Parts: sequence; structure tokens; C-alpha cells
Amino acid sequence: MKELIAIFQMLALLLQSVTSLGYQQEDIIIHNYRQKVYLLEARIQSGAEIKSALAQDSVFGFETIGQMGRRTQAAAAVNGMFFDDLGSPAGLLCENGHWIRLTDIGTPALVIEDKPSIQEVQVKAFWRTGERSAEIFAYNIGAFPGQTNVFTREYGNTNRVFRPQVSYRIENNVVTARYLVEEPVEIGKDLLFTYLLPEDTNPEVLDWQQLPMEIPIYEIGQEIWLDFQVTNQAGVKINPKNVYQTGGWLIQAGQINARSYETFIGYTTSLQPRTAVGLDQQGNLFFLVADGRQKQIAEGLSGQWLAEVMSQFELTNAAYLDGGASSAMWLKNGLVNTPAYFNKIDGKEIAHTILLNRIWLQP
Repeated sequence: MKELIAIFQMLALLLQSVTSLGYQQEDIIIHNYRQKVYLLEARIQSGAEIKSALAQDSVFGFETIGQMGRRTQAAAAVNGMFFDDLGSPAGLLCENGHWIRLTDIGTPALVIEDKPSIQEVQVKAFWRTGERSAEIFAYNIGAFPGQTNVFTREYGNTNRVFRPQVSYRIENNVVTARYLVEEPVEIGKDLLFTYLLPEDTNPEVLDWQQLPMEIPIYEIGQEIWLDFQVTNQAGVKINPKNVYQTGGWLIQAGQINARSYETFIGYTTSLQPRTAVGLDQQGNLFFLVADGRQKQIAEGLSGQWLAEVMSQFELTNAAYLDGGASSAMWLKNGLVNTPAYFNKIDGKEIAHTILLNRIWLQP
């Protein structure tokens, strides 16, 4: 490890000397394996901006990191959250104060407030109108019986519900339209509330006053609000700007905490391309991409080795981002790493990308 420490001490000095873009690439040897690593550092307090992009601006879909970087005119980008076969990001997702996904996968999240943090957070959502309120359990994940099913514009043009339903379109916290139908309803620019009716219901002959008692009746012009309660790992309420849930801990409270098995991502012992995010005591964010699956050039890293590499930057916390063929780092001129994917220009199509702007802007 002495050679690795020396290389990263030199790398840290190089990064400190760069003021226009906190980027560096190094060839290293770790545990007798060759490896290529790529690093971006974002100094939030000096003007670096962190945001993200969804493929197709939707919770369903795929784009390459290059497509999302160019579309958003980002200065740099790394692959972000894990995702499923439909291109749906896994875990909590909030962008610019707007909640997109509320499904907690039980892992730490990258949280952007006034200062960034990597911590475990809990989120609950509630609707309220007048003196009535209730918790929301189905948010941009489909429609389920007995639930207030909430959809935002990121879900798509419609709620994709092909069965009897009651739906309310809400704009600026006011009901602007309501539907008693059995075909998909357009979501609109803000929100759609959907309540499923029994499948044998005929909406054409059903009157609004004949709805089952568990289905609320809202009038056009009625105010309906969404409230989000976000608490950090200390149980303190916070109001984050951005939240991106990760795959699991690598470093926690300054100590390596990489496990051989993570509940969400599974075994971490094989050598694979990896992407990680870390935070130092000064509040600087580090994004690291490691190539892999390239014999004698870049074998890849296990979770433990990834944590060892990240620890050389004296990070307080670090966590997994998506890895494997998804691992990619992009600057304005294109990919800087060599992804384990046949498209070496733009990389694999993914669901979510973390974008960096104004990197290392000096005060």
C-alpha cells in the first residue's frame, strides 16, 4: 500500500493546484493489480454546483452519460444511482427540492443542503386539504388499490392506468380537473392523484356521489397540499435541495466500512468497474471512477479495495454509486475513462447521472 499512498498524496497535490477543473487520472497498482482511476473534486463552498439528470427526464428510460451531459450543458458528469431494467432509479431521489422517488432502499444518501453530506435519511410524504391529511405510500411507482397514488411529471405523460379510476389533476396546490374514467389520465405539469375503483365498475353510469366511501371527492378549485418530512440520521428535520440514494457505505465516520455483502447490491468481493462518492472534512465532494474488466490494464476493484483507494483522501464518509458497465466519467469533450461496454464514445445507456458545474470556482 505504500506505493498507492505515495501516488495519491501526489494526486492530492495535483488536484489542489488545479483551479479550473478538479480532475485527475492515475494508473496505480493495488494488491499487485494494475488499475486506472479517475477523480473529480467539487468544492461546494467555492462555487461548485451538484445536480442530476434523469434519462429522458423520466423515471423510466435510458440515455448515455454523454447525452445527458450535453443536453444539460454540464461541465462534468459521473454515472449516478442504481436502476432497474425499466430505467427507474433505485431509492430516494430529490432534485432542486422536488421529490421524484420516495422508495427507501435502506442505504445512505448523498444529501445536498447548504453543505453536502453522506448520511442515512428518512422521508415521509403527506397530503392535506382543510383539516384532513394522510400519509402517502405510493409515489411515482404505479397505482395500487386502497392508496392515494401520486404521480409527478417525471412518471410520464399519463398515469398509465388502464382500469376504472378517479383522478385529480393538481396544479399550484389547486385541483384543476377531475376524472371518472377507465383509461390513462394526463398528469399535467405538477401532480395527479389517482384512486382505483373496483375493476367491474362502469364509470359511464357511475355518478360522483355514488363513489365508494374510501374514495375522497375533491372539487375543482379545492386546495390540496403535499408535505414532506425529512429527518437525518440524528433525527433532526432537514430541508434538502438534492438527495441521491447510494448503494451502501464504503467509509463511515472516517473508518473503512466496506462489507463483503451489501443488502441492496449483493456481493462486493469481485473485481469490477466501480464508481463512488466521498466527502472530506472541508465539505469537498470526491467522485471516483475505476475502470475494470480489462486484463493487465484495469482489472477493477472490489468494494474493500475501492474503500482503500477512497481512504487516501482522508474522507469522512464515502459510498457506492452504480458500477459495472455503468461506471463512467464525462467531461465536455467526452468520456475520460474506458467503460466496460462496447460503446467507448458515450458509454452504456443508464437511468441517472450526477452533473457538476462551476467546478473549483474561486471566490
